[in-house]
Amino acid sequence: MNRQLNEVLGAVRQQLEGVEVERRAAGAGRMASVHAKVDGKPVGGISLDRRSYDGRAVLAVANIRILRPHRGKGLGKLLYREASRWAREMGLPLASDTVMEPAVEQGWKARAARGEAEEIVVRQGRPGEYGAGRAYVEV
Repeated sequence: MNRQLNEVLGAVRQQLEGVEVERRAAGAGRMASVHAKVDGKPVGGISLDRRSYDGRAVLAVANIRILRPHRGKGLGKLLYREASRWAREMGLPLASDTVMEPAVEQGWKARAARGEAEEIVVRQGRPGEYGAGRAYVEV
């Protein structure tokens, strides 16, 4: 089992070799983004926005996009990790209240189960509506 896991992790590391990550702050520091490039060409990015949930300042994920040929290679995780690192450097927790794909939501739920994140109610809304009902915030 460990051998299979090491092979999978090695393959993921190999796929991420050559990926350049770039941070960009915009305006008065309210908006920010992290971009992934391969061979100098953009292949994905995560947009971030300073927000307040119940009086708690957070750096929230506004959206994440990865070009179709580059999906399933770990770029989303790489972008989330870099966004989380940047948020911690700013003294803010990373949060997400966007409508999530099942894999992303599953990742946040797993982090919450390990005590690394918490689920909070941000506002009432219809299921599937942007920002509806809940958010996940790093602790």
